[in-house]
Amino acid sequence: GVLQANPTGEQSYPHLSDLGGASAFAASSEFARVTSSSPLKLNYKDAAGKLNQDAVQQIVQIRDLSDMVLMDYIMSQADRFSGNMHSEKVYLWIDNGVVKSESKKDDPAKADEQLKKIPGGAVLVNRMIMKDNDAGLISGNLAKTNHLLEKISHMDSKTYDRLLDLQKELQKPEVAQWYQSELLFTSADFNTMKNNLDQAVAILSARKGNGLFLDANVSAAIGAADNQATGT
Repeated sequence: GVLQANPTGEQSYPHLSDLGGASAFAASSEFARVTSSSPLKLNYKDAAGKLNQDAVQQIVQIRDLSDMVLMDYIMSQADRFSGNMHSEKVYLWIDNGVVKSESKKDDPAKADEQLKKIPGGAVLVNRMIMKDNDAGLISGNLAKTNHLLEKISHMDSKTYDRLLDLQKELQKPEVAQWYQSELLFTSADFNTMKNNLDQAVAILSARKGNGLFLDANVSAAIGAADNQATGT
């Protein structure tokens, strides 16, 4: 946790922060969307051509939850499902076919000024923050013991590609040395993380195209919907 930025003004993630334990998370309606065996087919724009807040929130949440499970699997997180899920409010909008985003200001006066500059078609969604991460690489791995990664059916294609890139980097001796000298990982910490990552790649690559859809890329999905709407 000390290696991450420490954002302020975060909120407990709606509903999920109130669940107790990995089993409750796995049984939640939110995680059910991540594990759905059907490709994502959401209407990101309404009949008037404006962004559909509910649909945008859904794909953002699916992306965030699959990313969270993967990260917790790699880092042997033992304390995620006891209220340690946070979120921030983020504006999303489309500018010339490109999805833009901006975090909502915490201060009410600044938030009012910010809103005057945000495009009228923007939607406000909850974006997950993984803030409380100090129980990683200590003992236990809730994502692994509860087989959460194996259940994921939707993931951001960028996350998957970066996972493969990271696996290659961790093969390099100089990278292992950097983790130990700069991030102060013990050799045991590094080996645990590396082994977890190798296992994650094996699980996900075996299911790619056979139950795992790389369709939770927010920018690609919303941008494609915008291009279809404008005929480009």
